Amino acid sequence: MFGRITRYDPNGRIERIVETPASWCTSCIFGDADLGTMYVTSARESLSPEEIAGEPLSGAIFAFRPGATGIAGVPFDG
Repeated sequence: MFGRITRYDPNGRIERIVETPASWCTSCIFGDADLGTMYVTSARESLSPEEIAGEPLSGAIFAFRPGATGIAGVPFDG
């Protein structure tokens, strides 16, 4: 594995680490009807051809169910 998503508890302690097959994760968001799936985007723009060969999934979107849910957003009205 190359990268990771780290979840911290309210006291700042590491609660969980999820490893990813890409070293450059760019964003995380909860989705699905129950907001229980986390989607993680990754990038590969600045990686060298050798790094891309070693990280063939860089630039992909990953999804997993972390056992926590997101909070519904507030619609923008303007």
